[in-house]
Amino acid sequence: MKSFNDGPNRYIAEVVNIKDDPDKLGRSQLRILSIHDDKINIPDKQLHWGMPIKPADEASHQKIGSGGNGLLVGSHVLVHMMDDGQGRQTPYIVGSIPKAGDKKDGETKNG
Repeated sequence: MKSFNDGPNRYIAEVVNIKDDPDKLGRSQLRILSIHDDKINIPDKQLHWGMPIKPADEASHQKIGSGGNGLLVGSHVLVHMMDDGQGRQTPYIVGSIPKAGDKKDGETKNG
């Protein structure tokens, strides 16, 4: 998938980790396309954790509301960076982007 940036703070990212959130907040670790493309010099352990935006009818406070976010490793998501400028340290997950799956070896784009 190509990178996407329709504004100074919106990006497409790939979920690389959903289990090891150090703060246990239901966040997903994200590799932001066009920023974190260098997987050798930017290993997954250095990537930031993105907080999913929840619907207004979920408290998301004092352990009330759903704990998970339904994303899987490999999911593509739309991310908004809350910190303006070059920092890009605080990603929020706005939504997921439908994806049928990765091609298997020997498979063409039409199956």
